[in-house]
Amino acid sequence: MADKKILLIAFRFPPMGGVGSRRWAKFVKYLSRRNYKIHVVTIKYPYADKINWEYDVRGKNNITIHRIKSGCPSFLISPPSLFSKIASRLFNKTYGQLFFYLDYAQGWHRHLIPYARKLIRSEGIQNVIATGPPSSVHYTATYLKIENPLINLIQDFRDSWNDDIDYEYGTSLGYFSQKEKSVMMEDFSLMHTDKVCFVTQDIKERYENIYDMFRRKFHVIHNGYDREDYKVAHEGPSDFTFSMVYTGNMGLGREKFIPLFAEVIQKKNDEYINRNLKIVLYSNLKRDSFRHDQYWDAINKHFIFNDFIPSEEIADIIAKHPYCLSINSEKYPYAFGTKIFDYMGLGKKIIHISNGGELYDILNDRGHFVSTYDIQDVSSTLLRIKNDFMNFQNKQTFFPEFDIEKLTDKIEILLQE
Repeated sequence: MADKKILLIAFRFPPMGGVGSRRWAKFVKYLSRRNYKIHVVTIKYPYADKINWEYDVRGKNNITIHRIKSGCPSFLISPPSLFSKIASRLFNKTYGQLFFYLDYAQGWHRHLIPYARKLIRSEGIQNVIATGPPSSVHYTATYLKIENPLINLIQDFRDSWNDDIDYEYGTSLGYFSQKEKSVMMEDFSLMHTDKVCFVTQDIKERYENIYDMFRRKFHVIHNGYDREDYKVAHEGPSDFTFSMVYTGNMGLGREKFIPLFAEVIQKKNDEYINRNLKIVLYSNLKRDSFRHDQYWDAINKHFIFNDFIPSEEIADIIAKHPYCLSINSEKYPYAFGTKIFDYMGLGKKIIHISNGGELYDILNDRGHFVSTYDIQDVSSTLLRIKNDFMNFQNKQTFFPEFDIEKLTDKIEILLQE
């Protein structure tokens, strides 16, 4: 490829945090080292989330970041605060249902299309990648293909679109006409796109069951771990206690794990577990939010609540614990959270709570600990973890297929010369 240029369209990008921002910060870093010149078009974001990956892309050769207006009020995309929560709630009850019923990128087309069109033509860019959610970004990017038919348009679906709870008719999309428009936008985007990649096999299969006619366009490129993030190398934890650690957000129903686990601990009343087990959380949850739970005594004794930690400190924290927790909400068994890749990159023993899914099967096949939300399943899993710890079976296991540098090979295959 004589002139290796890529345009990446990403509403979420560092210093904004989140799994989607991390995904493309990592891919952009490794593509730039392969002499691709990457133009990233993202939104103006005047904050720096506590956990973000700006260090991977800021001031690096071959990476140019273009920040343009988002088309929505800044408080809708700002870090969570009391003001932003109140303002967002009031806005969504009034103007939100008129102008942002799909997502917060719904008005971005006014700024994105003219800016990206100019870049494509002035820089002679042939490969354009659009990543979402927000899912309306996919629809907007499709018009760049229609205006510039010779570009190779790759859509990166990090979540499914219209079968996602955020796009259900009667909930976020209060009117049938809104749901109808959302479905037509998805169909239009898939029809006029060259290639579509999904972050899991589960999501790809969901789309194949709806859009069988487009399956030849579909590919899977997982998220992964970046070996450069890990400067620690532990054969075992430095603080050898019976503990498990969780790093990351606990929203979307994942917080149900805490009273469920506490119920199992309290009812089982195992002497060793009662005396030794600590579950250390670095998340958005606060201890007092569970104060009135019927299993408060077990929560108060066994769970340690901490605030989020900066991404550069995560590896050191994880390395101190023999077990790492991964939790999918009951509604999203197909998800791969960011923290799972930190666990993989450090070779940690993983405990995964999910009602099935691709990640559940992968971890189960590799000898890690998996459980559904069934209380008997959680109970038997906890006993197996205790026995594993007492017999010191905490051996490191790695997942080379989830190495970001190797996954970048799959991105290159989708690019057009």
